[in-house]
Amino acid sequence: MNKTLVSVLVFTLLLLFIFSPFAVFSGLLLILFFAALSSLFVNIFQVMTGNKKTDTAP
Repeated sequence: MNKTLVSVLVFTLLLLFIFSPFAVFSGLLLILFFAALSSLFVNIFQVMTGNKKTDTAP
């Protein structure tokens, strides 16, 4: 569950960086945005399906 929360946080930060007025590398940030978006959807799908994959060591 922590992995999902971190993904949501990174997703929102990338969204803020893309729409900031000083985003010089907006093309690169758009690529990072779509990569983070796909990762976010994968993590949310894993949480919804009940996948027991842990993100911490035992």
